[in-house]
Amino acid sequence: MWAKWIGEGQLASTFAVVSAAAAVGLGLTLAMRRARVGEPNFLECAFFCVLVPLISPQGWDYVLLLALPAYMLIVDRWSDLQPGVRALATAGFVLTSFTIFDLLRRGLYTHVMQLGGPAIGALLLAWVLVLLRRRALA
Repeated sequence: MWAKWIGEGQLASTFAVVSAAAAVGLGLTLAMRRARVGEPNFLECAFFCVLVPLISPQGWDYVLLLALPAYMLIVDRWSDLQPGVRALATAGFVLTSFTIFDLLRRGLYTHVMQLGGPAIGALLLAWVLVLLRRRALA
C-alpha cells in the first residue's frame, strides 16, 4: 500500500513496518482488555486474521479469505453499529469484496488497485472491530 502511494524505497518500507507494528500493537491492546468482555476470543482472532493480508506478501485472492471471521462478526453485530460505523463497514466490505477485474473493468480496477483499495478496505474492517470492542467496554 505504501509503495503504491509514495513509491518503492526505504520510506515506504519504513512506513510499512511502522504501520504493521502499530496494527499489531492495537490488536495486543484489544487483547489486554479482554477480561472486561464476556467472550473476547472471536473478535481478537478476527482482528488478527484481517491483519494477515495486510502484512503477508502473498496475493489477495486467497489470503483475504482470512478476513471472513471479521465479516461474520460485523454482520452479526450490524444492528448494534451506529450509522457512521455502518458506513465504514460497508466501505470495507465493498473495497475487499467487489474490487475484481470482471466487475470493475480495466480502468476502474486499475485505479482502485493503484490506490490500494483492498488494503484500505481491510484497514476499515479492522477499525470497525476496534470500535465494536470499544462499544462492548463502554
